[in-house]
Amino acid sequence: MNTTSTSGFEFLPANPTYDNIEIYSPFAKLADEHFLNRGLNIRYLENESILISFDKMDLNTKNQLLKEIKYFLKQSRQKIINNFLIYKGNKMNYL
Repeated sequence: MNTTSTSGFEFLPANPTYDNIEIYSPFAKLADEHFLNRGLNIRYLENESILISFDKMDLNTKNQLLKEIKYFLKQSRQKIINNFLIYKGNKMNYL
């Protein structure tokens, strides 16, 4: 049975299925920028997530893309944290 390898996403902001992967905000914006010029079918959802479709991809291509997305999400965590800290540091404190 041919299956797509979706293990390893348990603590990442994404939900992979056989047909697609949903990447949640705030990682969605970074992922969209990173994967934009790959010719992927990317949809934007109302909850500020993105959905990358695996439609018409063979099993090897899906698995390779999932590995790349997993690596990208792990590497992006520090950027998201830094952006949050910059935003939080620029907020006015009225206490």
